Amino acid sequence: MIMDYKRSEAIGFGVAENKNGYVYAGLTILDKTPNGPIMEVGTTGPERLTVEVKNKTAKIALSDPKGKPRIVFVVDSLGNPSMKFLNEEGEIIYSLPEIK
Repeated sequence: MIMDYKRSEAIGFGVAENKNGYVYAGLTILDKTPNGPIMEVGTTGPERLTVEVKNKTAKIALSDPKGKPRIVFVVDSLGNPSMKFLNEEGEIIYSLPEIK
């Protein structure tokens, strides 16, 4: 299911599973595309917030205006929590627990 701004996608919901055990459910919120011809600006702005559960791992990702993840919260399938701060290149600049 997708909810739209006037000329671009805004919120998307997704669910998937297959016979091999893959399971996914998620929500994505996108920025509105800039004004301009659709052929130039497109109909999908950058992802800003992603909330998902994939194979028993829960994740929330907050992205910058270019759609690059900058803060990622995760609780893995074993219940282990983590938080990562990323730079523009996607490199970890700080994490909890600390990566050694």
